[in-house]
Amino acid sequence: MAMPWSDALPFGGRKSSAEPVFVVVAPTMFDETTQAVRALQEGANVVLQLSNLPSLDDQQRAVDFVAGAAHALYGHQEALSDNMFLFTPAETRVRSVPDWDSEDGLADREWS
Repeated sequence: MAMPWSDALPFGGRKSSAEPVFVVVAPTMFDETTQAVRALQEGANVVLQLSNLPSLDDQQRAVDFVAGAAHALYGHQEALSDNMFLFTPAETRVRSVPDWDSEDGLADREWS
């Protein structure tokens, strides 16, 4: 079954020259978290919004499940808030603002 974002991705996942694709998955039951894994497998960046899951146990299971898939695909995980996470494929770099500022020297730059 083709997923809604499949039209935006070239065969075999996202290529570096293609625009990045972000998929927001907000499951209402644990079984729906497979959509997030499928999107990762196809090369999309995934924002997992957990506030619609009824229990904290289901929320933790969902994060663990998608994090395991991201790890198996050499991807990355970043907590955006208590109930929102970003999962990215291996070729996507994610840097937080402090890392970005210090690495690129932008903290010392004057902005006009």
